[in-house]
Amino acid sequence: MLGKKLINKTVLITGGAGFIGSLTANKLSEIYETIIVVDNYDDKIHRSYKSALVKKSNIIIYKENLYNEKLITQLLRETNIIYHFVSETGVGESMYNLSLYCNQNVTLTAFIWQIILKNKYKIDKFILSSSRAVYGEGSYLNYNKVVYPGPRNPKNLKRGCFMHSIQNKNIYSVPIDENCLVNPNSIYGYTKLWQEHICQLMGKTLNIPIIILRYFNVYGSNQSVNNPYTGVLAAFYRCLRENKPIELYENGKPERDFVHVDDVVRCNVQACKLGIKEKIIINIGSGEKVTLKQLAEQFIKVANKDTKIILTGRYRIGDVFSTVSNTSKMESILGKCKINLHSGLKELITGWDKVEFKANTNNHDPNLKKYGLSPE
Repeated sequence: MLGKKLINKTVLITGGAGFIGSLTANKLSEIYETIIVVDNYDDKIHRSYKSALVKKSNIIIYKENLYNEKLITQLLRETNIIYHFVSETGVGESMYNLSLYCNQNVTLTAFIWQIILKNKYKIDKFILSSSRAVYGEGSYLNYNKVVYPGPRNPKNLKRGCFMHSIQNKNIYSVPIDENCLVNPNSIYGYTKLWQEHICQLMGKTLNIPIIILRYFNVYGSNQSVNNPYTGVLAAFYRCLRENKPIELYENGKPERDFVHVDDVVRCNVQACKLGIKEKIIINIGSGEKVTLKQLAEQFIKVANKDTKIILTGRYRIGDVFSTVSNTSKMESILGKCKINLHSGLKELITGWDKVEFKANTNNHDPNLKKYGLSPE
């Protein structure tokens, strides 16, 4: 807003040129005097992605590796609030590229905290972008009793038995709240949980308030449609553009919770305003359960296409069957989501229709089969 007096604070955003970070930086620049973005512009992501960061005098961008101790030490000296968004995010890839995920997610988080500790920096607030992946298979109901099943048996997946069962009786998922048992079943999930542990322990040690936001499936048109790691919606869109059928893993039965990035950014900004003394963990999702088959059907309908859906028995080791958020805490503290799935998909498809589309992008990671993590 023209003429609005900005709050005299400096906000540091790691990974601030990325999908969620860039939009968050733009919004925060309307509130705070200085926004510092540090991003290494990783080629895996940015070669197929144009950052949504706007050019503003109070957004300062450093195209640097976060392991640059001299730079990060200097920037943290000026920082009041930290948003830590940097993360490797592929569930499947994490199962064979373990060292990359541990290095970028766990060790890098520890590195930042080590600089804060070493220099005794006074940080007002540390906000971590975490993930639904920390819950693993989440919570289920068995005769009115909540249970927490572990990872699914690969032998059952191979036989096409995708749902959880107890004594040969299927059990059904219930929305996951923040008190759910955290029990990751992917390396990615474990690295996000370790990020949380590091932040909570160091926050308590140094008396720095910690806000942990556990994102569910975030989507929006500023995601890269040409990046094979973007997710299932990009795979759907590529099929539509290339006039190919949409092939669904696990017969289209897995359940997900898709939340539009505009709602996520709004929650990110609201989180910064929270007056907390120690820590708080909040799920960020829509609370709307949708199966992959229902998602594909709605995607095709919104796109106004006549695309065939093929149900397959393919799967990936590390994927969960159901992950849907209980949004009660989010709604009471940060507010309700404003964008439903239909409206969000319309925004997504309309936006992607305007970008340069590169055909023949591989929808499947060949390394999954190579390492025995998928029957593809």
